Amino acid sequence: MTVAKAMKGTIEWIIIVICLAVIVGTTHWTRVQKRIAVRDKDNLDEKASTVTRQRRIIYNDDGGGQYPHVNPRAAEGAAGFLSARFQPCVDTQVDSYFWCVGDGQTPPWGQPTPEAIGDANQVMIEAAHGAEMEIFASLRMNDVHDAAEPELIYPLKRERPDLLLGQRDQYPRGSGPKDSVMRRCWAGLDYAKPEVRDHKFQFIDALCRQYDFDGLELDFFRHPMFFKYGEIEQNIDTMTDFVRRIRQDLDNIARTRGRPYLLAVHVPITPELSLRIGLDVQRWLADGLIDLLVAGGGYCAGEAPYEQFIELGHRYKVPVYPCINTHAHSLYTKQPDQLFVPTIVERMRAMASNFWTMGGDGVYLFNMFDVRARGNYTPPAHAADCFNELGDPETLTGLDKLYGTDEMPWAFLGYAYNSWPSQLPAPLNLSVPIRLRISDPVEAAADSGLLKELLVRARVSGLEESERVALMVNGTTVPIINRIATDNEDEYWFEAPAAAPSLQQGINEFVVKPFTGAWGKRETMVEEIQVWVRYK
Repeated sequence: MTVAKAMKGTIEWIIIVICLAVIVGTTHWTRVQKRIAVRDKDNLDEKASTVTRQRRIIYNDDGGGQYPHVNPRAAEGAAGFLSARFQPCVDTQVDSYFWCVGDGQTPPWGQPTPEAIGDANQVMIEAAHGAEMEIFASLRMNDVHDAAEPELIYPLKRERPDLLLGQRDQYPRGSGPKDSVMRRCWAGLDYAKPEVRDHKFQFIDALCRQYDFDGLELDFFRHPMFFKYGEIEQNIDTMTDFVRRIRQDLDNIARTRGRPYLLAVHVPITPELSLRIGLDVQRWLADGLIDLLVAGGGYCAGEAPYEQFIELGHRYKVPVYPCINTHAHSLYTKQPDQLFVPTIVERMRAMASNFWTMGGDGVYLFNMFDVRARGNYTPPAHAADCFNELGDPETLTGLDKLYGTDEMPWAFLGYAYNSWPSQLPAPLNLSVPIRLRISDPVEAAADSGLLKELLVRARVSGLEESERVALMVNGTTVPIINRIATDNEDEYWFEAPAAAPSLQQGINEFVVKPFTGAWGKRETMVEEIQVWVRYK
C-alpha cells in the first residue's frame, strides 16, 4: 500500500507539473501569437502604404549594363556600371527601379558580372535606396532569346530538353515560317511540369531571402508562352497555384525581415489576352496575390485599351502601370531626307498622356536605355528629358505630342500574337473608321491661343502617282495640303491641317477613302494615321 500510495502521489505531481507546463506553454504561445498578430498588422499597414506609394515612372533595366560588351564602362567598376542607366534616373520622376536579375539561371544568361563590379544586385539595391528609390528584382519568367543561339545557354534546358515547350528540330529557324510563334518560343520552359515550377520557385526563394529588394516582379511578357498549345486551359489553375506559392513565400520573408515584400506582375495588355496564355490575372487580384500590375509589353501602346486592366486593378485596390517599349516600331517613322520626322519624345508624351487620362497610376518604361537609330531616324539628344515629363500629367501640359496608330510585325519574337492588334493596315476601298484617343485639351488650347498646329497625316501604300485620297475627321472632310513620297515605292504621306472642334479631346474617328482618280486596287492600303499636336 505504501508503494502504491507513493506511486499515486508521484503520478499526481507529474499531472500537476504537466498541467502547469501546458498552462505556461499556452500562455507563452498566446503571447507569441499576439506578437505575430501585431507584427503582421504592422506589416499589413506598412504594405498598404507601400503599395499605394507614388510611382510616377517605373524604369525597367534589363541588366545588360553590367556587361562590358553592352556598357564599356562596366569594366571600371560600380561607378561605371551605374553611370550607364541608373544615374540618369536619379532626381527625376523615376520613383521605382526594376532591376532584371535574369531568367532563373545563375549567373544571369550564363554571363558572370565583372569582378570590378562585385555583386551587381547588391550594388543596385544600395544605389537605389541611397537615391531614395524603390527597387524591385525583375525576373523573366520564360526568356527565349537563347532560341536564336547555336546552343541553348540555360543549364536546365540543356540537361532536361523534355521540360521545353518544343525542340529545335521541330521549328528550325533556318527553314521555318518567319511568322511562326514557335520559331522562338519552342525554347521556353513548360510550366505544366512540376520540375519547372520547383526550379523557378527555388531561384525566387533564394534570391528574395538573400537580397533586400522592396519587391519582386514576375515578368510574364518575357516571353508570353508558358504551356504548350492545346494544354493551356487545363493549366490555368496550375499557374494560379504557382503565383499563390510565391505570394506565400514573400509573405513569410516579410515576417522575417519585418517589412513588406511586394509582388508585381507584368502581363499582356488585357485580361482576355492574359487568360489566353494561362494567366488568370483577375483571380490573382481577387485572391489578393499581387500588389502591382504592369499592363502590356509596350509594343502597341498607342491604341491598346489599357483601361480594362486599370479598372479591374482599381476594383481590387491594386495600382496599374501601362508600359511603353522603345523597341516598338510605331515610335519610329522612316522618312526621306529627315523630312518631318516625328521623334520618339513626342510619341511617348502622347502615350503617357493617354495613360493618365485612362486612370493609370504611372508609366512603365521598358528598353528606354536602348533608344537607338532606326532607318534614317536619329534619336534626339533630349530623349532623356522624358524622365521629367512622362510621370505627371501637369508636366505634359503644353508639350508637343504625336498621337498615332501602332505597327506590330507578326514575327517580332512571338510578342505579336499576345499584343493588342493595330487597326491598320486596312484596304483603302473599305474606308474603315480608325479611332484614336487624343488626351490634349485641344479646344481649350485653341481658344486660349496656345495651340500652334493640329496636323493629321495618313500613310497609304499601293497608290498610283495619279491617285488621290480624301480624309475625314469626326465626319468632317479636312483639306489635304501635302503629298509626300516615302522610301517605299508607291507609298505616300498625305497631310491635312485640322482645327478644334473638328478634332477634339477624347476619342476621334478618322476615315481615309478613295477620291478622284482612284483606281480602287485591292492592294492599296491605309498603313498609318498620325496626329501632331503642337504648341506655341
